[in-house]
This record gives sequence, C-alpha cells and structure tokens, in this order.
Amino acid sequence: MKNIIFTIIGMFIGLSQITAQELPLFTQYREFQSFINPGAIPVDYLSQTYEPKNSAGISYRNQWLGYAGGPTTMTARYEHFSENLNSVFGGNIIHDVTGRYGRTGAYGRYAYRMAFSKEGAVTIGAKFGVFQNRYDTSDGTLRDAGDVLGETNFSQFTPDFGLGVFFHQRFGDSDLVYGGLSVPQFANSTAGISENGGTDFLYEATHAFLTAGMYKGLGMESQFGDREMFIEPSVWVKYSQAAPIQTDLNLRVHLPELVWIGLGYGFAFEEKINGNFLHLEGGVVLDEAFGLLDQNIKLGVGYDNFFGNDGYAGFGSSFEINLSYSWK
Repeated sequence: MKNIIFTIIGMFIGLSQITAQELPLFTQYREFQSFINPGAIPVDYLSQTYEPKNSAGISYRNQWLGYAGGPTTMTARYEHFSENLNSVFGGNIIHDVTGRYGRTGAYGRYAYRMAFSKEGAVTIGAKFGVFQNRYDTSDGTLRDAGDVLGETNFSQFTPDFGLGVFFHQRFGDSDLVYGGLSVPQFANSTAGISENGGTDFLYEATHAFLTAGMYKGLGMESQFGDREMFIEPSVWVKYSQAAPIQTDLNLRVHLPELVWIGLGYGFAFEEKINGNFLHLEGGVVLDEAFGLLDQNIKLGVGYDNFFGNDGYAGFGSSFEINLSYSWK
C-alpha cells in the first residue's frame, strides 16, 4: 500500500487512549450469537424443528468496500448443546485486520441452561481465551517522516474473558422469543509504543451488547420435510465507552422451501437519532430436499449500504458471506 492509512488509522497513530466501537460487526448477526453472547443457545437448535445438537461455521466480512486497508474479518466457530448436561460447549476463532492494525483471538466457551418452565430457560455462559494485537509498519507511507509510532512494529498477547445471559421461551410448535445481554470482552488492553516508551497508542474499551428477537411461524409448509415459513424480527444494540449507541433493526423471512431473505436498518443515538446504514441479506438452506436427514448446510450473504457523512457511515459499504453446517 503506497498511500497514507486512511482516517481511522491516522487517528490511532496520533492519539492516546481512544475508545470506540472496536469489536467486529456482523450483518447476519443471528448466525453469530456465540461471538456476541457466550451464554447463547445455538441458533440452529432454536430455529430448526429437529433441534440439531452440533453446529460449525466459517465467515468472511469485508467492510468499507473500495478503501485500501478497510477492515476484514474472518471467523470460525463450533458449538455442541448437551441436553443431558443442560450445557453448551464450544469455541471460536477470529482474525480481524484494519490497515496496519490486526487482532487475532481464540476462545473456548461454556454455558449452563436452567429451565424455569417446560418450554423456557435462562442460560448463563462465559468464554475464556487470548487475543493478540499487532501493528505492522512494513507496508505504508508515513505522513511525518521519522514518526516513532509509525515506524515501530508491535505485538501483544492479552488473556480475555466474557460473560453473557440468554433467555428463550417457546410458544406452541413454531413460535419462540429470545433475548440476551452480554459483555463479550473484559480484557481492556493498550496497544502501541509511544515516544516516551509507554504503550498508550490504542485503548480497547469494554463493550456491552443486547440482542432480542423471535421466530413466528406462518403456517405455510414446505414440499420437503416438515419445514414451514416463518418470520424473524430481531434487534442488536451495541454500546461501548465514548461511542454512540448503535442499534440494528432487522426482519428476516424464511420461505418454506430453501431460501431466506432479510432487510434491516441501523441508527445511532447521539444528540439525535441518526440513521446511517441499510442491511440486505439472503441465503439458502440445504437439508431434506437434498437428502440430508437431521442435518443442514446454510450459505448466507449480507450487504450493508452505508450512507450519510457522520461517523463511520462515511467510509462505505460492506459485504459478508458465511457457511454453516449443523447436525444431530
């Protein structure tokens, strides 16, 4: 890269202890509950009639399309729900790069489900792991020649943990509501080397997430197996210190055959409510129609169209793709 790292990286180089929304974003966030909330029940167990106990997935996200050095995020996850132990076991890996700055983490998670009714439960979970912050000076042109921060490579490993609580309640055969509150990262870290030898270049703040949604069956059955059409309204509220509260509102429609489509809108609470992005998503489910009994393969894509000139909305649009497999 032969140009100056764009605005956000420049802000990191020039300032100490910046706090903002730093954890990766997701368009299809219902598929990433294990990253958002370590207490979450696997999404396929809640949404599929045969209640698969195992789920694995990979994803790739390119944010701020058209900008050199824009954020890219790659993730991998595995989850197992044991009904006998009322427990969720799993882990995830995440690799996130923005310009010269990178972050890689590996986590294991455990959650315990406590039923309060025949069809409802609260799950409390935690995740433990380690992440590495990196700053690479090998590719780029400094605005100020001889800048100590800009010329110094940096790598730091930090232990981390997160906590979450998750609730779900089923109504009848096809309706379900869920909600969760989590702090997925407690290990605040400071990365970078200042001119006086300290490490005060980038401060990572604690985040708090709130998610909620429901599955509402519409009674239209598929020709393949026992799948039916349902809708899924949901919300994801994101808070971090010194950043505006971001809220995503989404509605997904699962058609009774093989496809789902979705639409969402995001806005921030500042001095006034500012809308700044539009979500579009879609995907296919490959299961009984292809002879996969008690298992499925899902392929989903998402696109965020950012608009406006305030905040990170001015940096452009994003594309996301994920592939998952669940089985009994």
